[in-house]
Amino acid sequence: MSQPPLSERRRHDLIATENPRVVCTHLACSTTNLKADSLCQIRVGCDVMWSLAQQFACMRLIGSNLHQVENREAHFDDYAKVARCIAATYARFYLETEANGDKKLKGRYYWMALAAFASKTVACNMESKNMGRAQSMPINSLKQVKAHLAKGNIWLFQDIAPTHWFHSYYHDDCFDQCLSTRGKASYLLPVEHNLYTLPWGKEAVAATDYFKITPEIKEAFDLIKEITTVKNKEDKENIQLEHLQLIAIHEQQLLQKLIYNNKQFTSALSWQRKTPWFIDPAVRVVFNSTCSTEFSNHESVAPTSIVLEDYRARMEWINDAAKAFHKQMIDEPRRMDKELSIIASGYIPSGERRRT
Repeated sequence: MSQPPLSERRRHDLIATENPRVVCTHLACSTTNLKADSLCQIRVGCDVMWSLAQQFACMRLIGSNLHQVENREAHFDDYAKVARCIAATYARFYLETEANGDKKLKGRYYWMALAAFASKTVACNMESKNMGRAQSMPINSLKQVKAHLAKGNIWLFQDIAPTHWFHSYYHDDCFDQCLSTRGKASYLLPVEHNLYTLPWGKEAVAATDYFKITPEIKEAFDLIKEITTVKNKEDKENIQLEHLQLIAIHEQQLLQKLIYNNKQFTSALSWQRKTPWFIDPAVRVVFNSTCSTEFSNHESVAPTSIVLEDYRARMEWINDAAKAFHKQMIDEPRRMDKELSIIASGYIPSGERRRT
């Protein structure tokens, strides 16, 4: 069961005239017969599978925080809470406690562990006193930094979380068959509508080319097969690091298009670098569930001279951060799992909350 092809104009008209809210409905409905214990097989296309995956990412954000829709675009009341929800979801994927996870395979989604610490750091930055002052002071540059942090975090999640969800739900042949089909025509209309309704939706969808799969993502997910089958511990660790670095390249290329090429954001970053008296310019990732640490090996701090909008300069630090994270995962695995479990507990889906 797949969506019949529509002309580009018809798709646009249907999306534009849809009730301007996030659509929380089943993607398809059918009647069933009255015979007990009978089965009905339904063949679905890759567009349905990608739509289910994308709807997961969309509804996870919608469930994380109060929101309202203005001019056909949703706005959240607290983007720090959204970032913590994203961090929790990343941690749940790594720990294999997300839907369709398999705890026997823990470690296959290695990038997700580092991403959990990174999104938690985004939340910490948004909750800082200086960011709070941006709401009540006429400092446009600081507001731009906060807005673009939220934008990058939300849309990176919309890109990468569905890929992991799909892989957990239907890995192996189905995932491999559908991987390259993700793109402009891969979503049912309610889901495509939701993408446009999320904050910064129209420009983010265009910038990411509807989350078209990149060579780095394909290679990174190919490595998951090796991570789950290799017997030698050191070999597995090396493959995990390679997997992480490939997704990091994809992630930073995506963020370059989403936020770092934006002139308002680059101007804001330039202002921040020149204003140490107002805001701490240090850029860091803390490998704890908390916002800070007294142990230097529990964090990665970027060079004070780093120009974040410069992709090459940023990637040099990202690679250093990845290696520092990797060392902690090897040296202190129990501590890291404990910290990730705390982050994961920061958002529990409502269905699970009712069962506890």
